[in-house]
Amino acid sequence: MSEQECKESQIAAIALKGVSLLGIALLITIPSTFIMTQNHGLDITQKIIFVLCLLSGFLSGIRSWHLYFDSQLLKNIGDKKMSLSDVDQIVKRLFGKNIQGITIENRIKSCYKLVRGFYTLLCLHLFFFVVMIVFFLLV
Repeated sequence: MSEQECKESQIAAIALKGVSLLGIALLITIPSTFIMTQNHGLDITQKIIFVLCLLSGFLSGIRSWHLYFDSQLLKNIGDKKMSLSDVDQIVKRLFGKNIQGITIENRIKSCYKLVRGFYTLLCLHLFFFVVMIVFFLLV
């Protein structure tokens, strides 16, 4: 790998790690949803919003972990501790996904696509969380 690719990997690793830390918001919002629903009789609308809030929070948490995992792999590639073939073997062993032949540029682009999806899920989760708060304030 060239020095430019190593530098791009390190920059992407820092960006992905920073974005994945937004998942910490889930550690506040998910328990709060359970606390809000205790000792309340929920109607069907509130139950649906509750389930959607938890589902979007769960999916956001998985995506956050995925971004953190990718940031660690890119960091190791950028530091030249691992090669692309080492990363391919790790991903194949852990997830059964064959990613051989994909360039580092395409891997970084796919990671940035994951970031967009994470932002979408996180915004959706926060929307449902705010709707639940409004429901409980009005009731």
